[in-house]
Amino acid sequence: YEDVAQSYEQWTDPSPKDLIDFHLEMAGKYGNGGILDIACGTGVEALPLLTAGYTITALDLSEHMLKILKAKVAELPENKRTLCEVIQSDMRDFELKNTYSLAFITRGGFIHLTSSKDQRQTLLNVHRHLKPKGVLVFTTFDPNYEMILSGLKGKPVEPFLRYTYTNSKGNQEKVYNLSVHDPATQIIEVIWTWEETNPKGEVVSKRDRLLRCRWTFRQETEYLLELTGFKVLALYGGFSKEAPVPGGKTNLWVCEKK
Repeated sequence: YEDVAQSYEQWTDPSPKDLIDFHLEMAGKYGNGGILDIACGTGVEALPLLTAGYTITALDLSEHMLKILKAKVAELPENKRTLCEVIQSDMRDFELKNTYSLAFITRGGFIHLTSSKDQRQTLLNVHRHLKPKGVLVFTTFDPNYEMILSGLKGKPVEPFLRYTYTNSKGNQEKVYNLSVHDPATQIIEVIWTWEETNPKGEVVSKRDRLLRCRWTFRQETEYLLELTGFKVLALYGGFSKEAPVPGGKTNLWVCEKK
């Protein structure tokens, strides 16, 4: 997904204030023993933490995302660059020599685990890499039944326009989503379509990418955490620490290693 990585920060907010403030607060409370940023992408969380002086190990499966992150880190002052280690690995089975007082899998990272087995394996692996009483912060989503019914597997589904932005060539790109929900497996198959038009309005390229993710019921997540050795310290509905709301909203978990 090299092309996706190159335009990633043009069709997502690269530095939402509530997200940055939340991560800095968590780092201030729990991050002095080293921070593990899992599914770090292009460094939305890692860069502000490095700038603030925290030691970060940034891990992602995508070499193309990490290439962009490395370029950003290289532009930092030397005393900040040396605080960052960048590693390409799978969150389910990475093996690192260090342990950490804080780990993040925030935004969409955890939902890319498409089975309860993968979720359990990841949580156990993170648990193994945390110091005693280390803290994990990660995000899940409640099922949104309106979305499920509107995109139920086996029914006709129409794509919708999600983003419009100008790419590095000066062309406009529209990003469409088509989501198909399977309640039996809790899997969402999302087809992202990029349509690129030149200044004359002519379509010059079109590409599709398939993404699979999984929603997780709140009670299911609580049981997974109990099975894998975590205690829930807090549950929020977003990075502003609002109360969680069921129905497709964010569940932001703050958990301690037991």
